[in-house]
Amino acid sequence: MNARNSLPILIGLLLVNSLYTAHAAPDAEQARMIAIMQQMDTASAKLVALENALLTNQSEIGAAVGVLLAEEAGVSGDLVAGREAEFGRAIINTVRTFQMTWSYEHRANDALVKRDLEWLEYLKRKGLLADAVRHESEIKTPLFVKRGEWIKQTGNYALALDSITDVSCFRDMVVASGFTKTSTALTYKSPYTEVLAAGTKRGMFTLTEQEIHEQFTIPTLKGYGKILGVEVDVTPWQADRMITISIVAPDAEDLPLQSSLQTTE
Repeated sequence: MNARNSLPILIGLLLVNSLYTAHAAPDAEQARMIAIMQQMDTASAKLVALENALLTNQSEIGAAVGVLLAEEAGVSGDLVAGREAEFGRAIINTVRTFQMTWSYEHRANDALVKRDLEWLEYLKRKGLLADAVRHESEIKTPLFVKRGEWIKQTGNYALALDSITDVSCFRDMVVASGFTKTSTALTYKSPYTEVLAAGTKRGMFTLTEQEIHEQFTIPTLKGYGKILGVEVDVTPWQADRMITISIVAPDAEDLPLQSSLQTTE
C-alpha cells in the first residue's frame, strides 16, 4: 500500500479514536459521579438511622448531658431546666454532623460557615461587600452604643472584646477551630478553609479566605470598635490562617483584667 492510499485510512483511524475518546471520557466521569452519589446515599441512610435512634430519647439525652456539664463545672442546679428536648436535639445535630466525613470532615459550625460563605459570595458578585460592612455597623449601633457608654463609665475595656465576640455570637463561627482569649485579645483560626475548598471545586465560590479577611472581617470589626469607642486591631492575613483581634484601649495600662480563658480542640 502506497503512502497516498494509506493516508485516508490513517486519518479515518484517528477520527474514530478521537470520537471514541470523546464519548468514553464523559461516560467515565458519569460513572465516577454515580459512584460518589451512591456512597453519599448510603452514608445518608446511616445518618438518618442514627438520628432517628437518638431522637427517640432526645429529652433524656439533653437532661443527662446537662447534669454532666454541671458536675464538670462544679455548679449546682440544672443548666437546661425545661429545655431538655431542645438541648438534646442540639447535641444530636452535632453528633450527626460529626459523622459527615465525605468530601471533608464536617465540623459543628459547618452549617453556619456555609451560610456565611454563600452570603459573602453573593455580596462579592454584586459588588456589595463594602455596603455590607457599613450595614454591619448600622445594625449593631443600637446595641453597641449603649455598651460603649457603659465601657466609658466603668473603664472596663475588656467588655468591648466580649461585645464583639460573645454577644454578637462571633464565637459560633470559630468554635470548631478552638481559640485563646484574654481580657483584651482573641486568637482563632479562620474557619472557612474546608467548606470554601469543597465549594470552590464545585464552582460555588470565587472568594478566597484572604479576601474575606481583608475586605469583610477587618473593616467590620474596626467598625464595631468605632461604635464601642475603642480601637480594634486585627492582624493581617497570614499563611497559617491565625487571626488575632485586640482591643487597644485609651488607658490600656489600667485595663481591668479578667481570668485568661483558653480552649483547645
